[in-house]
Amino acid sequence: MPRLELSRGLALSAISALAVTGVATILPAGTASAAGPGVVFVSLFNEGNGASARYDGYDSSVALVAQRLDPAAAIAFEYNLDPTAGDSSSGWTAIAGAPSMVGELATLGWTPDPALTGRQVAVRAVASAAGGTTYSTQHGVAIARAEWGTEAVTAGRAAFAPSTVGFFQQPYADSGRTATRAAVQGLTSATGGTAQVAWWDPASQSLRGRVDAAVRPTELKVSPGTSIPGGGAYSADLDITAFGAADGDVIALAVELDTDDVNVTQLAAQTVGSISANAQDVPAGQPSRVVIEVFDSGPAGSIAGAEVRRMSDGSLVGYTDGDGRVVDSATGGSVSDYYVNTTDADAYEAGTDVTSTTQVYTATASSADPELRDGRVFDDDEYAAGDIVLQVSDDFRLPVAGADVEYRLYPTGSTPPAGYQTATSDAQGRALIPFAPQGPDGSYTLDYHLPSESDQSVTFTAGDAGLAMTPANAEAAPGGQVAVTGTLSVAGTPLSNRRVAAAYTRGIELVPGTTADAALADGAARVLSLTSSTDPLGVVAYVVDDPAEKPQGAETGGKLGLSTLAAAGAGVSLGGNPAETASLATTFGSQKGKAKVKLKGSSAGAKDKLVVKGPDSVLGERVKFFRVVGGKLKSIKAKKLNKKGDTVLKVGDANGDAVTTYVVKLLPSDRVQGSKSKKLKLD
Repeated sequence: MPRLELSRGLALSAISALAVTGVATILPAGTASAAGPGVVFVSLFNEGNGASARYDGYDSSVALVAQRLDPAAAIAFEYNLDPTAGDSSSGWTAIAGAPSMVGELATLGWTPDPALTGRQVAVRAVASAAGGTTYSTQHGVAIARAEWGTEAVTAGRAAFAPSTVGFFQQPYADSGRTATRAAVQGLTSATGGTAQVAWWDPASQSLRGRVDAAVRPTELKVSPGTSIPGGGAYSADLDITAFGAADGDVIALAVELDTDDVNVTQLAAQTVGSISANAQDVPAGQPSRVVIEVFDSGPAGSIAGAEVRRMSDGSLVGYTDGDGRVVDSATGGSVSDYYVNTTDADAYEAGTDVTSTTQVYTATASSADPELRDGRVFDDDEYAAGDIVLQVSDDFRLPVAGADVEYRLYPTGSTPPAGYQTATSDAQGRALIPFAPQGPDGSYTLDYHLPSESDQSVTFTAGDAGLAMTPANAEAAPGGQVAVTGTLSVAGTPLSNRRVAAAYTRGIELVPGTTADAALADGAARVLSLTSSTDPLGVVAYVVDDPAEKPQGAETGGKLGLSTLAAAGAGVSLGGNPAETASLATTFGSQKGKAKVKLKGSSAGAKDKLVVKGPDSVLGERVKFFRVVGGKLKSIKAKKLNKKGDTVLKVGDANGDAVTTYVVKLLPSDRVQGSKSKKLKLD
């Protein structure tokens, strides 16, 4: 699915109420208005324009960022309870606080009122200047509650970290590495998956330089000594060469994982200051791993893109990642020292390059962090063995095998088991926690700890999901539209970020129409199938459109079917398929049209030729021929009308020179009312 771009909606009109926890008005995913002359909305760019009140390792607010296009304008932010609200609509409410202006970028942290969570709203940036007021609006912003499964994420910031982001100008021309690399580190409420990181280009008003960054499970610090278990961290080696960075420049960094964050921050130019190398202690001749980290000489921290080589022979180890790390494979008893190459010369230059003696340490388990591979809310059918793990690591974040973790798993609110079970980490440091999906639907609590340490806990929700569709009666006038939503939830909690396939089966077009032509609206296109993803409210939205035409016939018997799919490999890594389906019928009017058929003919000896002429709209319908005998109709034969609504019948004339009277009837059907022709008399 496309991400890191302003999303467009599927539908042409608003969608009505949502039957899930909370009150909501639903729009098709991610409608956004164009920038006004004075401002462009930068944040809330994720697919569906979702937001979350969950703590992300920095705060629980939603970052609102806009680029001021008119230097004389004052910038503010507003929301509207109507997710479709236009510029002149009533109900716009100012979001409290004065945005901070850094250059031409306005930023404001918004903590939505609890009454706004669990619903969709419209949010806009407002540019007020002497020449008037202009707007840039994000419609259909779905705000997830903190206890739901939609994840939050930060871009290049944490509660206890430098406020600047460092960048390193690579000097390695001989290897073709002369880019400007920024070390972007961030946190997320997700325990795994992939974050997409980019930077905002004010000139093109677009996100550039996208790079994927894997999320590793970790604790999220709230204050010194206080952490929330069950979060994640990522690091990105971001190429910002096209930005033209200089020390002190302001840049807007963007990240998406379920929801998004835009962080307007300063850049700090980096030079290599130090290197550290730490090797796991293993018996001589056994494989070992060495963690090498490169730091700058100032407060910005880790350096991305630095070249690391071995002191023993000058051979290349690799280039540091967004954490300033590179991991080398070594052999116990013969571990090398390392240096950071600070010039284009590969060989070690004393006094220029920076080196360090490798320290050997004993690898012991120092942390156990939960990874919920199906997210915090999942369907029983999505679960597979190994989807709930505790990742055991040492002080240098390398996995520790053979470590025991004690745990207990039970329905939240019930009496916890008196004893703990033990899980042992495998070669990747993963201690698998078994879960019985056939248990009761609802919230579960996982308590866990390393031996001699205190308990930590995380919760998740699991059960058999349900897929509901509204409205119950999907009806509109002929030539109109039907707005439909599907809502996927488990134990009353939305299942967000799940793929749903929609398939529309056309019904029948009633006379005076000819061909059923209703379809799903996909922007300006009309299609019979679409695949989309549930938003933070667990909702997918569609519009079935019956095009206007002349003559306009009703269309009945259409069917919109929804079915969940296996999760896509993007954002939060989800496995399996909820295996849910739902359908409803659509109706565009119900009035069967009237049509008249004309009966003409000629006599040719012993046979009469009967010709039926009808409108094109009755193609495929059936007519029945009759003789009038003694004042009563005597059936002759029934025939189907061709694509022009016509047909011909040759019938034997037994009356000789006497007159035979004929009548034809258009038989009633699902499409047309019955009718009768005028009498035809033939010699």
